[in-house]
Amino acid sequence: MQGSMKARRRLWRASFGILPGHCVLCRAASLQKLDLCRPCVAKLPRLGPHCHSCAAPLPLAETDPGPGKSGLRCGRCQIKPPRFDTVRTPYLYAPPLDGLLSRFKFNSDLVAGKLLGELLANELRTSFYLGQTSHSSKPGLPDWMIPIPLHWRRHLSRGFNQARVLADSLADTLHIPVADGLIKRNKATQAQRQLRRNERSKNVKHAFTLASRRAGTTIEGQNFAVVDDIVTTGSTAEAVAELLKQHGAAAVDIWAVARTRLEN
Repeated sequence: MQGSMKARRRLWRASFGILPGHCVLCRAASLQKLDLCRPCVAKLPRLGPHCHSCAAPLPLAETDPGPGKSGLRCGRCQIKPPRFDTVRTPYLYAPPLDGLLSRFKFNSDLVAGKLLGELLANELRTSFYLGQTSHSSKPGLPDWMIPIPLHWRRHLSRGFNQARVLADSLADTLHIPVADGLIKRNKATQAQRQLRRNERSKNVKHAFTLASRRAGTTIEGQNFAVVDDIVTTGSTAEAVAELLKQHGAAAVDIWAVARTRLEN
């Protein structure tokens, strides 16, 4: 209970950290709808050339798929294709974006979280060639969004689920419903950032399950976008995609704000 009260106080303080219409990075007037000025937008690290499956950054020389090929995959995805279909993420996990993500996730900065959701939504809208109106019938769009679930203990300690905050922002812009109550995290796993690549897969193995027996009937034949803040090794995304595909999901894409470099 005490942890929950502390988390709520952090959220309250974060909500009043900066006035609307001012840049969250340099504090200057943003002069646009985002709480980010144009010079600071220009400083955000774009992902650049990347694997067409897991979005891992790739050297420019490796990005020509060659004649008759639809897109290049990194070595890992060629050896073992992931269970998810693709990762859509516009940014590289690097300064100054990494600081914004840290403020949001670990310091309860909901102003930064709202901005990150808006940035991702704008990028997705552009990639799907979407207008400002409802477009649930647009080809390629998922039927549902699923934020990566937190275990209830971590949710209680943090006070919010950062993936859910992002998904709610995307829902407001893209008009795609958030699927509540389909899957849950049934294991309090160790924080992924503390683990090596081979340890991360073991850490999240069997960590997710259906929230109810009826959830499987909702999943079957549907297209999903799994929402998270950062993709590192893709182990968490893989575990959720595996569960959804096991229960008949037609397609599972991963939507995230940023992708780390392979060495991370």
